[in-house]
Amino acid sequence: MYWTDWGKNPMIGRSGMDGSLPQPFVTQNIYWPNGVHVDYLGKRIYWVDAKMQLIESINLDATDRRASV
Repeated sequence: MYWTDWGKNPMIGRSGMDGSLPQPFVTQNIYWPNGVHVDYLGKRIYWVDAKMQLIESINLDATDRRASV
């Protein structure tokens, strides 16, 4: 399971579907993350950063982060 969190320490987090093992997934250069989408076939996560007005994505293994304007 993936979620976004705004506030003092904005991030995209992840955990098991039962909520076990919660951990930060994306924490660098992220401000107002919204609208998370998991593309299981493409093995990427997409989100919108409302403050930066970007659509970003990253591989499920946390590599190859990309931004689109």
